[in-house]
Amino acid sequence: MKKNIKKIPYFVTALTIWFLATAGTCIAAEKVYSDKMVSVRASLLYDNEQDTPLTGIVTHTSDKGLLQKKTAYKDGKKNGVEQRFHSNGAVASETHYKVGKQDGFSRIYNFAGILLWEIPFKDGEKHGIAKKHNQSGTLVNEIPFQKGQIEGVEKSYYPSGVVKEEITYKNNEMNGLRKYYSEAGELEKEILYKDDMPITPEK
Repeated sequence: MKKNIKKIPYFVTALTIWFLATAGTCIAAEKVYSDKMVSVRASLLYDNEQDTPLTGIVTHTSDKGLLQKKTAYKDGKKNGVEQRFHSNGAVASETHYKVGKQDGFSRIYNFAGILLWEIPFKDGEKHGIAKKHNQSGTLVNEIPFQKGQIEGVEKSYYPSGVVKEEITYKNNEMNGLRKYYSEAGELEKEILYKDDMPITPEK
């Protein structure tokens, strides 16, 4: 039993070294291209030198040499993270792709690096709860999406975090109650909507 216990740390160490070496090789193999080294053909991005669909990172810079965009590709299609940058070098947006389609969270930031929008995508369509923040990073809105359409209850908030308004959507239109709340969280009024039109008078 004692012999087995002594061998385990060596096995774990060897496995760790192998993993790090393999990961390092993969990272090093990822080639970086400028936008002048590539071209689009039949909706795929090609490596001009190899004349094959591109796998690697493509960068776009301004006339002054400032990095504007950096995109990951695999077999000629966007696959991984695309980043855009403000003129001060801060990340302006991050968009995740899978085989050419947006898949995962897309995030937008201001010059100070504060998150303004967080939008979930699945298979190229908005899907999940999108969140909007103000310039200070405070949550302003939550919008529910299903397969690209607003579906469910959209919420807006006071700066305190208390719900300000709730709107029920179905098939991308207001269908159901629209509720208004005070900063104390008390319901002030509600209006029933159908196909984006109010069917009960506003009080």
